[in-house]
Amino acid sequence: MRSIAQKLLDDGRAEGRVEGRVEGRLEGRLEGLRAALRLQLRLKLGPGTDLRPIDTADELTLERWAVRVLTAQSAEDVFSA
Repeated sequence: MRSIAQKLLDDGRAEGRVEGRVEGRLEGRLEGLRAALRLQLRLKLGPGTDLRPIDTADELTLERWAVRVLTAQSAEDVFSA
């Protein structure tokens, strides 16, 4: 028979694994968005385009930029507020 302490410890480990998977999926999604946006901008605007804003943008901003790149004529069109 497991002790209460052992059950709590096991529950905590399981919760930690779930949280880790969720965080890992989110980070993977962000990296995928960043990679796709970098590729789109390089193809559309050329290799000299400053892509540094992508590195620190959150998910919502990356999604907004991914839409803007479709009609943008410059990096400023994409990254402007």
